[in-house]
Amino acid sequence: MRASDLAAPFPTVEFSTTGLEAARLLAGQDLPGLIVIDQDGRPSTILAATDAETLLGAITLDALMDRLVAT
Repeated sequence: MRASDLAAPFPTVEFSTTGLEAARLLAGQDLPGLIVIDQDGRPSTILAATDAETLLGAITLDALMDRLVAT
């Protein structure tokens, strides 16, 4: 078995994506993280869900989802 046999499409964001947009994607799809791509569409880094929480003032993704649903 090779990595390509296990690979699946994974959502990406760009450096210009806001923290709120990234958090919505993370929470909405229950993802552990997002791949951040550069201007050429190449993977550059990973934004972990825990990093997004810190970026947004330590709001948990569950609380963020509750707020998004309420609006």
